[in-house]
Amino acid sequence: MSCFAICVSGQQPFYQNFLVEDGLPSATVYDIEQDHEGFIWFGTEAGVARFDGLSFISFSKEDGLADNEVFDIYEDHIGRIWFYPFNKKLSYYLEGKIYNASNDSLLSLKTSGYFKSGIQTPQNDLFIGSTGKNLVFIATDTSAVIKTEFRPIRLIRFENNLLIYSDGKSICKATFNFSNKVPVLLSETKLEDTLPHVLSKIEFEPYSPTDSITDTEGNVWISTLGNGVFMQTYE
Repeated sequence: MSCFAICVSGQQPFYQNFLVEDGLPSATVYDIEQDHEGFIWFGTEAGVARFDGLSFISFSKEDGLADNEVFDIYEDHIGRIWFYPFNKKLSYYLEGKIYNASNDSLLSLKTSGYFKSGIQTPQNDLFIGSTGKNLVFIATDTSAVIKTEFRPIRLIRFENNLLIYSDGKSICKATFNFSNKVPVLLSETKLEDTLPHVLSKIEFEPYSPTDSITDTEGNVWISTLGNGVFMQTYE
């Protein structure tokens, strides 16, 4: 593992760089997620990796992933680790096994966009947004694709049958009713008096960062395009 240090005023951060030779499936890493057990997950262009603090375990289509190129990772309320891939087909990891459309019929869904954020309802059902004009809804025994007027890229809040989300430019709201446990979209509007959500840009020169998180021990993880993952700690 390669290490280097950058000096800043008052403290000296140390960056440990994890690459393919350390266990990552690829040096191009799109997303980072820490689950409730403390494992850190990485979505890459060649599969998914899970880090336990010492080593990586990699997963690919051979292990059940719907696709090897995974853009986003999301953990839901029951500990399923969802993988949002290039081919727009869902899969998730739960208790040592990966599920996809071949072994979980709820995942046999077709959408027009790439999956993005997820959010739970008070009944512990799951909404998943996308870059297309549609939402995915997954409950215990049913799933559905819901067509929307705007692009629900970032889901913010769901309560009282009202979903608040960002389409990348504006904050929107969608009102639902439920019929046979499936949400039915009643209305959808943009909130003109609400400032649009602006994603903060990650600065990490000279690399091309894609995501960053602070883990439960205070370490900062930064993923990059082509340079693997960096873990930052302070002396």
